[in-house]
Amino acid sequence: ATTTVKLKLVPVGSTIVDVTAVTDKKDASKKIYLYGTVSADYESDVEWSIDADSGYAMADVALSSYTGILTPIGGRTRTKAFNLVLLPNGLGQDATFTFTLTSTLRASAGTSSYASVSVTTNGPPTPGSLALSPSTGYELSTSFLFTLANWADDDVPLQYEFGYVAVSTGKTVSLGGRSSTSYYSAMLPAGNSNSSAITCIGVVLDTYSAKSKVTATVYVERQDDGSSDAEELGSTLTNLLDAASDVPEESKSALALASGVLNRVDCSEVDATSCLLLNR
Repeated sequence: ATTTVKLKLVPVGSTIVDVTAVTDKKDASKKIYLYGTVSADYESDVEWSIDADSGYAMADVALSSYTGILTPIGGRTRTKAFNLVLLPNGLGQDATFTFTLTSTLRASAGTSSYASVSVTTNGPPTPGSLALSPSTGYELSTSFLFTLANWADDDVPLQYEFGYVAVSTGKTVSLGGRSSTSYYSAMLPAGNSNSSAITCIGVVLDTYSAKSKVTATVYVERQDDGSSDAEELGSTLTNLLDAASDVPEESKSALALASGVLNRVDCSEVDATSCLLLNR
């Protein structure tokens, strides 16, 4: 009698890799988290890698460990998370990178499984300009028009912020808060005592809050050159504060402007209301 036995060759062990897709753009200046899992019924080596054409090495971009070992327990299939954390500023802006999680079984050389995920980093709006008109004027008298123009970004709508650098403190004073309007009109305090220069600021942000900042200089002269007396100055400040009282951001801007002027004014010669608002 003849007996025929059919043999089916089964690979030693198996491994499955899965990664979570990244659906939104990432801020390259912050940590980026990638999530993956590996299942295997035999011991396997696990590793994250970045596409060779990227010009980056894992050692340069990874904050967490990017290699590991999966060891099943009791001969049963084991599933384990192998997540990856990328360094802030490790990747370039406005670019797409492919990361691959690979599991290779030790018991069967060459038997492996992998899964890849693409990461697109965001970048700030491309440079346009900040224009101010007029280029010279007087504090609490001249209204300066800030205009941000020719800025572009794929992630619209864009948002805009305006401000100036306070001469006395060197800190940025916000004007009006964030807005979808690319221009803003405001009066300014006087510039420095040598040249009357004051640095104005414009910020453009995309929907992911990636931002570009630009500055421009205007020249704002003081009102104490005979063009306005103390009573008129006090009246102007009071009207300015009253007009902004119903809008929180406008109120903060008006108070900062008034503060810049009153810090050098003798309050005995100005309407007391303005000085009291600034605890003077």
